[in-house]
Amino acid sequence: MIKETLLVKNSTASSLGFDFERDEPYIQMYKTHKGKKLYSYSNTFFLSYVFLGMIGVTGIILDNFFKFPVFISLIIAILVGVSLGKIVVYLTITKSLSEKIYHKINKSLVEKAVQNKKNLWTLRVACWFIILIFIIFSLMLFDKSKMAGGDFIAVILGVFGVTYIENALHPSKGIKAIKILNKQLKEGRFND
Repeated sequence: MIKETLLVKNSTASSLGFDFERDEPYIQMYKTHKGKKLYSYSNTFFLSYVFLGMIGVTGIILDNFFKFPVFISLIIAILVGVSLGKIVVYLTITKSLSEKIYHKINKSLVEKAVQNKKNLWTLRVACWFIILIFIIFSLMLFDKSKMAGGDFIAVILGVFGVTYIENALHPSKGIKAIKILNKQLKEGRFND
């Protein structure tokens, strides 16, 4: 079970998170390297193309060299998508986390997190939509004798997207945390 979730980024070096065990928000700091930018768009852009290239190459290799039935190909595509999603979450988020600071949190920061609830609902609905499309697409694949490379890539990208959203952003847990924070705001817990 997820015991913590990040809610909103408040600067380039930290985010506001929520700890479900302690029932309180905290500031999550990120690791920084001296002389380097905290966040580089070029590195993220390059990384995204590397992973998309890996997915394409995997699809082409499996399409040309292996002839699996659709069910086995679907299982392989799901495993590849989940593993790529977890690797990307580890490289981009988990590896960059540093210390947690539990001190008096600014009320404006909590209000900013509460306003972020719409974005979390959008992510949650997007996940449901991707899962629904994946189920329909998977059922259509069973009419074929084998899965084509494009189908394989589509399944990997769909599973990758859902895995990334659920493991990196935790929209359901974020919505739950925001409800708790909203209740705490109304109780006046964050008043100065």
